Amino acid sequence: MNTLSQNNQIRQHLESGKSITDLANLVSEMRKFQKNYFKYRDPLSLQAAKKAELVVDAEVARLTGTSTKPQPELLHPKLF
Repeated sequence: MNTLSQNNQIRQHLESGKSITDLANLVSEMRKFQKNYFKYRDPLSLQAAKKAELVVDAEVARLTGTSTKPQPELLHPKLF
């Protein structure tokens, strides 16, 4: 899929209004989890931030019509 058709797909999704609001909410939630991790530096916060990142990546892939393969280090983080 070329960049022009991807941009057209994104534009169509965003024109509905709901998709951009959903994406913004997901990104906001992801940032909240990331900030918690950087504030507290605990493994559970890191895990929550990485899971939220996967959700955002999946939504972006859906909007762009591309597929994403989860990165193994995000699914099974090496904490130590």
